[in-house]
Amino acid sequence: MKYIFSIILLLIIFQSAFPQMRIIYGIKQDGKESKTDSIVVYISKESMQITRPVLIKEKQYIDFVNKQTVQTLIKEDNSFHSFRKNYTESKLEIVHEYPEILGYHCMKSLLSIRSNKIEVYYTDETDYKGAPILYLAEVPGLILKVVRNGNYEIYAKQIDVSDEYVNLSKYPTDNLSEINEPVFQQKLIESRYKTYEIFKNENLSFNESHVNDFAKEIIKTSKGTISLKKINLPETTKNTIIIAELTVRSNGDAYDRTGSVFAIPASKKKNILEAFEKGINVLPAHNNGMTLSSEYEPPLELMRFITSFGTGYFGKDLNIDGLNWKDSIVYRLDVSDLIKGLTRENIYIGAFIGNWDKGGHIINLRLKYFEEPEYENNSRWVQPLFNTLSYMEMEGQGFPNLFKTDTLSVKATIPEGLNNIRIKFITTGHGDDEFIPRVHKISVDGVEVFNLIPWRTDCGTYRENNPASGNFPNGMSSSDYSRSNWCPGMVVTPFEIKLSGLKAGEHTFKVSIASGDNSYWNVSGCLTGE
Repeated sequence: MKYIFSIILLLIIFQSAFPQMRIIYGIKQDGKESKTDSIVVYISKESMQITRPVLIKEKQYIDFVNKQTVQTLIKEDNSFHSFRKNYTESKLEIVHEYPEILGYHCMKSLLSIRSNKIEVYYTDETDYKGAPILYLAEVPGLILKVVRNGNYEIYAKQIDVSDEYVNLSKYPTDNLSEINEPVFQQKLIESRYKTYEIFKNENLSFNESHVNDFAKEIIKTSKGTISLKKINLPETTKNTIIIAELTVRSNGDAYDRTGSVFAIPASKKKNILEAFEKGINVLPAHNNGMTLSSEYEPPLELMRFITSFGTGYFGKDLNIDGLNWKDSIVYRLDVSDLIKGLTRENIYIGAFIGNWDKGGHIINLRLKYFEEPEYENNSRWVQPLFNTLSYMEMEGQGFPNLFKTDTLSVKATIPEGLNNIRIKFITTGHGDDEFIPRVHKISVDGVEVFNLIPWRTDCGTYRENNPASGNFPNGMSSSDYSRSNWCPGMVVTPFEIKLSGLKAGEHTFKVSIASGDNSYWNVSGCLTGE
């Protein structure tokens, strides 16, 4: 018995000390090699590990003994989430022999994975086997080259075998929390970016007796239809992408309402914050706080959205065959240039939904920060120009019907040293003009830079966002009708207007809209620069 045990022990020691292989893979896209991405694998007879610069918190393994792929994700307490998936080694059809790669003759096979054409070059001239990608674990050999759709290539650049790599191929077996694939994939994706949560389960609803309290962390104002929070923004680089993500669910309100996520920049000028605290009478009298002036700065709109007809609240009571009502609406918008243009400290972020309903809506607001080496945004300056939204509608602020008889005009100064100056412009029509196309014109110093009819014709696509939308005798639903640049339950996409050749100094910006009698247009605009 002791003799048998000694042999087993020697075999274990022998296997653990067996030299392990390392392969360094390069990555090419359209023939151009990536300078920021590569793959290194460590292979033993029992298992292998895939390492990659972009896999910061994740580790990937192939267990050859149990025929499983293993993924682990490190948690904050240094334990791991893990997910295992069985695979079956396949006998692939060989297309033809392929020339040597790093001294090994390879065979070529063709695979089709999720409508992608995959060319796999692998060898059986070594005792080692392995793959640089988990979904190729089934290949019965050592993969030295992969080509996807003819333009994306992973190829072996260097192979060596050494005792120094012992144990690098092994996956952890302690402190593992096994979870299923959907949960693991969600946690994996979330680990690859940073989330800055601003509001969680905030109720925006009308409360006649609401009293403002600016001593709280989250400030409720405008009779409960606005939530404000003072924050310091995270640092960014030119490669940072910032996505605003807002989730909205009805808490009793059945109608499509105008909503807005906005920022109040840190500035020496007066702004709407004082009005939120003291009332609309402190707003500039000449324009009700809509435009930039030497003393006043309007709020910077980050995202305009329109709520749906009752998503998440009324769907359970309204059953129509073929329609599966959404539980909530998620609005997402790239706000990289706006956030990067703000100073980082002491910024107020607000969320507004104009409604007179006591239940209102429940919202969650997050800013998500992604790093993308191939992306570059050098925005470093933003200047709000105008914002005609009636954020204080529930406290008596009137609708902006100025376009019926007037043109919105504002002066702004562009500082020295900026490039790529743009206007970011958001517009939605309401009242009678909700269903009437209207020409919008914008000019800078008398020169027209924008002439367009903002109009959405795709509203019927989003019927499942709107359970409480009325169904009419003609078969249409209210949410199906085309509208003045918005649809119920959708984010409003800003227009980007490039101002070529605009120099530093003061300039005059004008917006004109041929508006009707009982109509108003919510427009906001700002300048950005790099």
